[in-house]
Amino acid sequence: MRDKFPISRTLERPIKVAYLIPEQVWMASVVVGAEVFSAVDSLHVSEVKAELSSVSVSFLKVKGSFPQGFTGLSIPVEEIGDDNYDVVIIPAVWRISSAHLEIFASAGHWINEQHRRGAIIVGLVTGVFYLAECGLLDHKTATTHWAFVDEFQHKYPKVRVNSKLDIIESDRIYCTSNYRASVDVILILIRHFFGERQAQKCDRYFALNVNSDANASTPGGALNTKQGDSMVEAFKHHISMNLNTSHTLESLSDHLNVSAKTLTRRCMQALGQTPIQYLQTSRLQHSKHLLLNTQYSMEIIAGQCGYSSSTVYGRAFKQAFMKTPSEYRKYVKAL
Repeated sequence: MRDKFPISRTLERPIKVAYLIPEQVWMASVVVGAEVFSAVDSLHVSEVKAELSSVSVSFLKVKGSFPQGFTGLSIPVEEIGDDNYDVVIIPAVWRISSAHLEIFASAGHWINEQHRRGAIIVGLVTGVFYLAECGLLDHKTATTHWAFVDEFQHKYPKVRVNSKLDIIESDRIYCTSNYRASVDVILILIRHFFGERQAQKCDRYFALNVNSDANASTPGGALNTKQGDSMVEAFKHHISMNLNTSHTLESLSDHLNVSAKTLTRRCMQALGQTPIQYLQTSRLQHSKHLLLNTQYSMEIIAGQCGYSSSTVYGRAFKQAFMKTPSEYRKYVKAL
C-alpha cells in the first residue's frame, strides 16, 4: 500500500500523536504503537534530526469517560483540549457498548476538527466503531474485525463495509480489521513522516512483520459466523460481548433500533427463542465454561454472567441442568 501523503524528511517540530482512549480498551493496541513511535529517536537514521525529539505521544480521554483496559490495566490520560495533532488514533476495544459510544460521540466535533486541520485519523479494529459514531465515516468505505461486521453494518448504514480488506484509507482516515494490520499502519505512518529507511529499521528492530493468524488475538474472540438475519446476528454479538450487563427486552430492542415486537419475532424465527430466553441460555453456557476452566467463586461467576447474586445464579443453573453450579463443577472434574 503506497502512501498518499508527501514524506517529511526534515522535521522542524515533533510529530504529535494522540491516542484517544475509550473505555474497555484493548491495551495492546495502544502500547505497541506508542512504544514504536517513542523509539524513533533512539533508532534515528539520516532522515531524522538527531537533536530533535521526533515524536510526542499523548494519551487522551473524552470528558466523562474512565478509560481502563479489559484486564484492569490503565495508563495516565488527560482530557482532550485545544492542541492540534498530526495523528489521532482510536485503539481497539474488547466490547462494543452503546453507553460508551454515546459518551465518546461527544468528542465528535473535536475529532472532525482535528481532521479538518490536517490530522491523520486512525481507527484500529473495533476502534472503527468510534469513528463511525462520530460521523467521520459517513458515505465512506471502512473495514473492521470480521466478528463485528454485522453489528457495524446494522448500526451505521451510511458506511460502506469491506471486511475483506485489512486496511482501508480514504481522505487521511485509516481503518484496520485486525492486529497485524494495526501494526502495519504504525509502519505506514512512520514511513510517511520519517521515510522508508526509518520504517524498515523500526520493522526489523521490533520484529513487527508478524505472521500470526489475523483473528487469533483480536477482541471479541470466535463468534458463530453462520449466515442469517443480520439483525439477529448483531443481537447475538451484542449479547456475547455484554453478558455481565443488565438487559431488558426494551433495552435490547433500543440498542438495535427496532421495536421489542420485531426483535422477538426475528429471534423466534432465527433462534427458536425469545431474546430473553437466548440471553439466559448464553449466560448459563458461559457460566459452565467458567466453572470448568477457572477456580472462580460462585459470586464472581454470577457477576461475570450478569446475575445479581450467586443465589439467583444458582437457582437458574439448577433449574436448567438439575444440579447446582458446585455440584456440576465437582461432577465434571471427576469424569
